[in-house]
Amino acid sequence: DIRGEFPTTMAVGAFVVGVLVCVQLAAAILPTPQQVHVTFGGSPDSYVVSWVTFEDKPTISIVEAGLSPDTLDKKYTGFSTIFNKTCGVSRALHDIPVAVLPGQTIYYRVSSGGKLWSTVFEFTAVQPADGITIAVLGDMGINCAISSVPQIIEDTNTRVHEAVFHYGDIAYNLDDQCGDVGDLFMNAVEPFATQVPVIFGVGNHETSANFTYVDYLRRYAGQRLMAAASGSPNIRYFSVNIGPVHFAYIDTDAWIYEPVYPLRPAIYSWLERDLMAVNRTATPWLILIGHRAMYCESDTSPECNGEAETIRNGLNGSDAVEPLMLKYGVDMYFAGHTHHYQREWPVAHGQPVQNNYIDPRAPVHIQSGIAGVDGGDAFEVPQRAYTAFRDPLLNIGFGRLIIHNETSLTFQQIFAVNGTVLDEFTISQATHGPFKV
Repeated sequence: DIRGEFPTTMAVGAFVVGVLVCVQLAAAILPTPQQVHVTFGGSPDSYVVSWVTFEDKPTISIVEAGLSPDTLDKKYTGFSTIFNKTCGVSRALHDIPVAVLPGQTIYYRVSSGGKLWSTVFEFTAVQPADGITIAVLGDMGINCAISSVPQIIEDTNTRVHEAVFHYGDIAYNLDDQCGDVGDLFMNAVEPFATQVPVIFGVGNHETSANFTYVDYLRRYAGQRLMAAASGSPNIRYFSVNIGPVHFAYIDTDAWIYEPVYPLRPAIYSWLERDLMAVNRTATPWLILIGHRAMYCESDTSPECNGEAETIRNGLNGSDAVEPLMLKYGVDMYFAGHTHHYQREWPVAHGQPVQNNYIDPRAPVHIQSGIAGVDGGDAFEVPQRAYTAFRDPLLNIGFGRLIIHNETSLTFQQIFAVNGTVLDEFTISQATHGPFKV
């Protein structure tokens, strides 16, 4: 039971057995803050600090913040909500908006009712300027031989990136073992999730409890302000501006799972409104993300064949995503789901439109769904004409998106084991706008 074994925000070092027993007993009585993470709020100068305590009644959630670790002179408060699991565990979930100016570094600590406090964390807000780097990844747990989590922590500590975007299949799985697996994962990512803003998108492993997605919706409820600001009533689809990039996220399960079909028209209508409203002067780069790929290769199963085609061409011709991407000039699409890495040439209608990345005339698709899994999905079919590169060794890793300026960006696929580069390419796009192919 990790609820007593991971009081990470209390900054306790090593435990001897006797001390560990005491901590376990105390955790059942005292609301020890854990799983602290920060995400984007409803405006460029607003973020949301979230954490968990094990309590069965709502309490006052408190964030104390300031410009130095010794002067936490601003106080933000709210009330926790209780997430009662049917297996008998109650978690108090805390989501508190805080004000942080673009590029500003603050120090903060959190508490439930002021009884016990976390350690003091350091957080830096995104500066909306050129030269921003974002870690992008899918399909990441920690109960595997190799996970990208340690390398992402190292990169965060050394300021390699300014934000992290996890696009689904989180922890494997958030709700397993009465939610203990989700707790373990969120404690493991706390060292980076407290320093830079992190977004968690939904994947097929987040369906939980008969397609209610309840664990995902409750654990990441702090993302609701970000979603609402983009006109979405649901954190399973949303958009956010990070520097010069407009990111839009969609729940691709709505194209694949029949119980989720009713959500698809709402997602599709929202997506078109969102893409239509993008200011390409303020955010010239337009990137769409979904857990499932629209172009990929693996074997003859539906995953990279009929299912991928359904997302891009629509279900029975309805709600086709690729035409929207072409109409509004979406520069890139990121996905995971299939556990390997591959990148495509600019592609539309199932065919490559060019074999380079100079002024692409169609979106560039990246599938990087191997950030922390045991066993990848082998390439058992020939490489298709639209595929530029694929990693047959199925190395565990994650993506690094480097925005140089309004006309140039670089993507790198990073080895989780040592932080070196597996694959790299640069897109040069002089004019952002609709693709006419």
